[in-house]
Amino acid sequence: HLNMRSGPATTYSVLTVLDRGAEVTLSYRNQAGNWVYGTLSNGTRGWVHAGYIRTPQAVTVLPVWNG
Repeated sequence: HLNMRSGPATTYSVLTVLDRGAEVTLSYRNQAGNWVYGTLSNGTRGWVHAGYIRTPQAVTVLPVWNG
């Protein structure tokens, strides 16, 4: 399972827990590129650690979040 959090660190609250194979539409990354911001099919939005996801392209192509 993978936690989707309210911010790009483990200190942020868990919004939901993703099952293996869950699809997330990615929109942004943090400056370091180790967390990505995305949206689930049910509309939930949050941050997941980039080390635990598979993407068709490098995370570095995502724009940096300027929140």
